[in-house]
Parts: sequence; C-alpha cells; structure tokens
Amino acid sequence: MISVGLDQRFSTHLPYDVTIVGVKREGENFIRAVPDTLIFPNDQLVVSGRIRDIERFSCIS
Repeated sequence: MISVGLDQRFSTHLPYDVTIVGVKREGENFIRAVPDTLIFPNDQLVVSGRIRDIERFSCIS
C-alpha cells in the first residue's frame, strides 16, 4: 500500500491553491489534516478553496 504525507506531496504552496483540511477513511471519523497526515488510497479529502481550483485539484491522480 502506498501512502503520501501531506508535507511530502501537498506543501503549503500547492499549484492548485487549495487547502486540505481533513481526511475521512472508511469506517472512521474525519480527522483534521496536519502536515504529517498520511493519505492512503480510497481516503476522502476535505478541501477548501475556490471552486475552479478544487475542480482542477480533483482531476489529479
């Protein structure tokens, strides 16, 4: 399983101009995202930003 830390892939200077504020994992409560939060496949991200930036961000894989 591959995981990505927010501080490794999603720095505070995202080219997408969005802020990841939380992560939801299946069967778990939402957790607040911090720089060392790991993102796993199938995690749902809670993001904040302008609609066009969020739409662009949602297209990355």
